[in-house]
Amino acid sequence: MWSFRSPTHFTPTQNRTVHIPPIEPIPPLLSSGKAFSFPKPTKPPLKPYFTLSLSAAVIETPPSIETTLLDGLPKPDPLDTIFAIPRSDSGKNVSAKERKAGRVPSIVFEQEDGQHGGNKRLISLKKNRIRNLVNEIGRPFFLSRLFELDVRPQFESDEVIEKVRVLPRSVHLHAGTDEPLNVTFIRAPSHALLKVDIPLVFRGEDISPGLRKG
Repeated sequence: MWSFRSPTHFTPTQNRTVHIPPIEPIPPLLSSGKAFSFPKPTKPPLKPYFTLSLSAAVIETPPSIETTLLDGLPKPDPLDTIFAIPRSDSGKNVSAKERKAGRVPSIVFEQEDGQHGGNKRLISLKKNRIRNLVNEIGRPFFLSRLFELDVRPQFESDEVIEKVRVLPRSVHLHAGTDEPLNVTFIRAPSHALLKVDIPLVFRGEDISPGLRKG
């Protein structure tokens, strides 16, 4: 071997033994024709690591928020009960007879995707009960409030056909007398996801320049 000093001078150097690593053998073929692969070494499982800030965030409980109810507005609990009786037929003539008898023709749907419904049941309600509820809590709050619907063969009967929590979807009132003409309910069990229009009440509207201007 030769070592390089300058462009025109070469000197022989001592021979050195170079170690060449052995070539890894090719994995043998199994009888099925597939190559056998050796298992790879496994790494030890990682231990969970928490920083002090993360530990404090996990242990610390969220602060409680105090809420107050405005005077003169309906309270959310407990649920008011509306009694109903089943109705077999529908139409203008049937609805007119129901209103003449002091009842309000209504429908209750099964909730589907929050808007449309199926499994409808025709029912009739007491007109005085619906009128008192709408006048007491107001139409916007009536349509955003849950009720307990109790369907029985007759209003005075002890037999219960269906008892379910419902949400009013619409209520039609007479233009001149504000008498309830019909009500539509949708079933609202605890696992249901429904779209509800929440009425807003502003405090100090008479002294707020922004609210007075609109």
